Amino acid sequence: MSLVVAAPAGAQEREQSTSYPVRLTYNSQTDRQPSWGRIRTPPVEKIVFASERDGQGEIYIMNTDGSSQTNLTKSPWMDLDPCLSKDGAKIAYESYPSGDGEIYIMNSDGTSQVDLTNNPADDYDPSFSRDRSKLAFTSNRDGNWDIFLTNSDGSGQINLTNNPAEDRVPSFSPDGSKIAFASDRNGNSDIYVMNVDGSGVTRLTNDPAMAYYPSFSPDGSKIAFVSYRDGNLEVYVMNSDGSGQTNLTNNPANDSFPTSFSPDGSRIAFTSERDGNEEIYVFSPPSLEPIGASKPGFVASVPGPDEISTDPEVIGTNVFLALFIILAFAFTSTLFNRTLRENRREIEEWAGQLSRPFRRLSGLVGKPYGVAAARRPLVRRLVGPATILLLTGLIYGLLSPDFGFNTKSVVLFASMVMGVGAITYLYEGGKALIATGRFGLRAGVKVYGLALAIAAVCVLISRVVDFQPGFLYGFVASYTLLARAAPDRRQSGQIVFLPAVGLLAFSVIAWLLVIPLREVSEGSDTWWVVLPEGAAVAVFVAGLQGVFFNMIPLTFFDGAKMAEWNRWVWFALFGVAGFLFWHVLLNKEGAYLGALPDKRVITALSLLSFYSVVSLTTWAYFRRRVYGSALPSLAAGGWARGAARISWRRRPR
Repeated sequence: MSLVVAAPAGAQEREQSTSYPVRLTYNSQTDRQPSWGRIRTPPVEKIVFASERDGQGEIYIMNTDGSSQTNLTKSPWMDLDPCLSKDGAKIAYESYPSGDGEIYIMNSDGTSQVDLTNNPADDYDPSFSRDRSKLAFTSNRDGNWDIFLTNSDGSGQINLTNNPAEDRVPSFSPDGSKIAFASDRNGNSDIYVMNVDGSGVTRLTNDPAMAYYPSFSPDGSKIAFVSYRDGNLEVYVMNSDGSGQTNLTNNPANDSFPTSFSPDGSRIAFTSERDGNEEIYVFSPPSLEPIGASKPGFVASVPGPDEISTDPEVIGTNVFLALFIILAFAFTSTLFNRTLRENRREIEEWAGQLSRPFRRLSGLVGKPYGVAAARRPLVRRLVGPATILLLTGLIYGLLSPDFGFNTKSVVLFASMVMGVGAITYLYEGGKALIATGRFGLRAGVKVYGLALAIAAVCVLISRVVDFQPGFLYGFVASYTLLARAAPDRRQSGQIVFLPAVGLLAFSVIAWLLVIPLREVSEGSDTWWVVLPEGAAVAVFVAGLQGVFFNMIPLTFFDGAKMAEWNRWVWFALFGVAGFLFWHVLLNKEGAYLGALPDKRVITALSLLSFYSVVSLTTWAYFRRRVYGSALPSLAAGGWARGAARISWRRRPR
């Protein structure tokens, strides 16, 4: 094993923090050893810590503002030193069921507590690798304290340091290639770093006072640690090569125990005695800049496939909600469609008056273009559609609360333009290609200015109800026929079918790509590294919602064409899109009635109720004009007979 000694860092600096530490726990007993991370379901930041408030050490979890402090272990023996995995799915901790310390692992909700080490010696200080496949820990099973490595299932336990000195408190680097630890192999405890196989040991601190509890920042550029070098325990930070050692806390009380960075690297959680006993504090030193500054909130708000709930009760709830939405839309749309057929001329006049400003805007961008469009100058063909696409991307950028004059907004704007453009080309262009190539119909794609109004309404509703990632009906153009010949019912359904299935598949593939793209962009401040993840998220959100909203069976939506052609195909496509909409974007964790208080669920059900009221009011208005004041009576069975007459019956081909 090679030993490399870093050059002395020189006198460390002191930082006068402009952000005073905020106390999170208020307890007469000890609260310590915080570990900060983002749990999977729901995708939200949490802090796990050890507390003796119940008479002995237990593992607790809380929100980052100190609220909702919950005992996870509830065991009859002592549990200490928790470590939350990077993906938030697991918590490793040390436990004492038989008097000696063991490394346990459990789910982040406290379930499935398993002993990994199961050794008569003491095993302490667990630390997860980034992918959760490995755990580093401290053990004295070979006669003195050494750093050990194990697979996450407890197999393959090996001694990495194997040194007569004391080596303790390991901490994995974010990329999993390094392990920082404390060792007294040179006479006093200092911070060292080594490769994950135990080679390349490098000394980072060189001070007569003790240094302990190293912790890597999320991007691996810094290491926090505690030291006595200023007369009492303080929290320090240094660059990962040992340079720039700075006192962050600078307080006469002891600030100690494992420090933990927030997921964006801008804040640190630590233990302090400044108010009389050990409590958990959080602060934001000015020297710590947030990482991932190029990732918009819109992108971060969409969970990847590895972050959605697998709870059968949550899945069952969302299946029910999707079915309920489908049936509600089917009934109310049937009423509205019949009313539209019977009063088409008058309703079209109303709609024409409302859409006149946007028809003028659409006229500015030119005639339909596509596979059967007449040839026009290239500039004319591109400038108009590009203008609508860019303006739509700009409006949809406002879905993210952090949209403004910053790098995040550039990423989000580019992502929206790429996502909206891609799904429009695939779906509307696909319909034009099928109509022309398969059925010989002259068809093209027409950019419509109404897309700007639709985008503005989607953003307004999303921001008012604070829904992230927001409603995004992303089409900026529409398939249109260029001749009088019209497809029949079968042709209309098939023209819609393949593009709709293709768009849904394209959206799901983009969502699956979020996992590797998010791994690449994690912690990066470079916009072009974050952009692929942003584009994938925009394609998924816009594509999924595009399929869902288009499958609403209104006469002027594609859902009506699909349902008239084959109601079971329509039901399957609407059902899959509806379930994904609910499970991934709307109800991420609520089961049964527990889903109802969620504002996203309330918003979706409120919009459905509004749509239902409009449909029923429109139907009742025109029915009243026909029957006068004598609307069909519920008591006389008029409603049931009316519903029976407007039920979906297959018309002759």
